Amino acid sequence: VRTFCGGSDYSEWTATPVTFATPCVSTTVPYSEDFETATEPDLPVCTSRENAGDGNDWETVDDPGDGFTSMTLQYGYHSDFDADAWFFIRGLDLTGGTSYRISFRYGSASTTFAENLKVMYGDAPVSTSMTNLIVDYPNILSGAPLNSSVDFIPPTTGVYYIGFNAYSDADMFNLYVDDISIIVTPTC
Repeated sequence: VRTFCGGSDYSEWTATPVTFATPCVSTTVPYSEDFETATEPDLPVCTSRENAGDGNDWETVDDPGDGFTSMTLQYGYHSDFDADAWFFIRGLDLTGGTSYRISFRYGSASTTFAENLKVMYGDAPVSTSMTNLIVDYPNILSGAPLNSSVDFIPPTTGVYYIGFNAYSDADMFNLYVDDISIIVTPTC
């Protein structure tokens, strides 16, 4: 890295390596995320997470069981603290008044310890911007994958982020999400 001082005048090159990343730009639908490009436990490129509490974070795991047999997003329980962990997909260019369908698989690792999952959307990938509820699944007791398919309509045109919120009580078990897909809702 060096400074451009004007014309053909530049500073000396820095001797210290610099690490940086360029921000991801929003994308259009159809959109899908199956977590197969992730390297365990990292998230896929252009997705993010936020821990709004004291519990654990979302991470990817390979073949966690309970019917999930490939790379999967997992919230692993914390023995002492409730979950308030968020996973955000890449920003989507959505048109106001248009119906979109989000589909995904979700489930828990237990039929005894209940998990809770909310899916919301907003204008930034942070929990405080998640102001529009898409679906809420309290008391997930599956031990196997479940399928979700829900339609939602953003009020205005813009870039929106969809957040998956694990909000389970402390000392439950594992919560899974996989095979996220967003399309324009079919008209037939």
